[in-house]
Amino acid sequence: MKIPTPDLEPEFDEFGDKIVYPIGSGRSLDGRTIYLENMAEYSAYTKQLSRNRDARMLENGEIDQAGLNRKNDIFYGVDFSKVKIVAIGDKKYEDID
Repeated sequence: MKIPTPDLEPEFDEFGDKIVYPIGSGRSLDGRTIYLENMAEYSAYTKQLSRNRDARMLENGEIDQAGLNRKNDIFYGVDFSKVKIVAIGDKKYEDID
């Protein structure tokens, strides 16, 4: 994780937007989770950057709409005919009324 230095000039991405770096504010007790001071701002920036890159790829013809849908589909490639629900939340599927 890059921690910005306040006295440096701001950096800009390829679209001219100011780059928002994550600013860590701590870790969980087990050390696996990093908490961010600017989570909302960082998340909004990274999502918009992804949208801008997708739009540019469409404009340049690098990808078509179907390819973009596949790229952004979380379930692309999942064969649901082979999926089996074994639990919902903390309850086994057989125990749900």
